[in-house]
Order: sequence, then structure tokens, then C-alpha cells
Amino acid sequence: MPRKPRKNGQEAKLIGASNEQICIASGINDTNHVFFEIAGRGQLTNQSLKHILENKIEEGAIISTDKRSNYKTILKLFNVREHNSYQSNTKENYKNLGNINSLHSRFKNFIKQMHGVATRRLENYLVWFTWIKTLKEMKIKMN
Repeated sequence: MPRKPRKNGQEAKLIGASNEQICIASGINDTNHVFFEIAGRGQLTNQSLKHILENKIEEGAIISTDKRSNYKTILKLFNVREHNSYQSNTKENYKNLGNINSLHSRFKNFIKQMHGVATRRLENYLVWFTWIKTLKEMKIKMN
């Protein structure tokens, strides 16, 4: 194994993100279109963030993110009109990041139902979750 085994159900230490953890970039727009994309292992890098956001942000967009420093640097390259960054874990800013926080919560519940996911199949689960969300949105619009 490339890592030491965790005995007695110990969790990976969450000081930032260890290289054992998979980083998933996600986003949602005003029309509830979502994306989930695997950004790699460990911390989100500027290079992976730029690659992920390349065809997802239009020039002149208004973007709201958490306070991660990578966003400020990379969003300048996309000529966004306005970038609002919020502390993601405070109740005062929940309304600003509520859509994405809600999306993360629903995804965590979806993954929890699977009782563990292999890293090599994670992308399939991301696509599956996005597909289910899209179908639900279509059903709501049809009613």
C-alpha cells in the first residue's frame, strides 16, 4: 500500500487536505446548472483550478466563492466583472454561498448511501449525481 494503514477506524488528519484526499471542484449558476470535476489529490492548485474553470466562466460574470486565495488569482484571468468572496463556515454568509453549500450537502448524502466509493469510480458517481440533479430540475420545469 502506498500509505500507512489507519487502524481502528482512524480518519485521515484534516490539516488542509492531505495527498490521500481527492479534491473536487464544484459550481452552480443562477439557472441551477452544476458541475463537479476532480481537481486532483491534496490542495487545489492554481493550474488545476484554471483548467477546470476554462470553459465554465463567461467574461463579465459575477462570481461568489469562499475565501480560498486561489480564486482571486485565477478569476482575474477570466475577466469576471465582480468577485465576491465569503467565509464559508459562518451563518451570516450562508445566504451568499447557500446554493453551493446545499449542493455539497446533497452530494455528501448521496455518497453516504453508497457506503464507500472507490477513487477510480468517483468520476462516475459525480456524473450520476449531476444527471439526477438535472432530471429533477427538468421535472420541476415541466410541472
